[in-house]
Amino acid sequence: IGVYAAGIIPKNSVVYLDAGTTCLAIAHCLNDRDDLLVITNDFCIVNHLIRYFPGRLYHTGGKINHENSSSVGNSAATLIKTMNIDLAFISSSSWHKQGISTPSEDKVIVKQSVVDVSMRNILVSDHSKYGKVAAFNVLPLHVFDLIITDTGFSSENESELKEMGISLVKV
Repeated sequence: IGVYAAGIIPKNSVVYLDAGTTCLAIAHCLNDRDDLLVITNDFCIVNHLIRYFPGRLYHTGGKINHENSSSVGNSAATLIKTMNIDLAFISSSSWHKQGISTPSEDKVIVKQSVVDVSMRNILVSDHSKYGKVAAFNVLPLHVFDLIITDTGFSSENESELKEMGISLVKV
């Protein structure tokens, strides 16, 4: 997923990488991209990019979520709202045909703010997270221009999403 996602980033883009291991995989593919400006709320991603990424880098700051080493809440969302993002990669630990959800209320405003200021939104999440629902609704699937998942995603679920007009790539 990370290699495919990194491969579709146009030159000179402003890119958002959401918190999580799938977006960290994308970050690992950006070591030679000095043309990008990357924004993230994830400390693992920013730590990798500080060492290996030659482009411009912003961390959102904000309230710390210890569970996934990220910034969440209004402060993180405030920085995001000041940016003009070309391409946002948004992750989710739970998604289904209605949309993505999260167990953490503080993550909702961050993800919603990203979608509000991004020209193109891509959900990156593996098949094991599909069909799961967490306490807080975040975004409906129709706000995503593309979903990138792995080949473990069933053909039945893929057909269901395509019937809804959702663009999906399995890698």
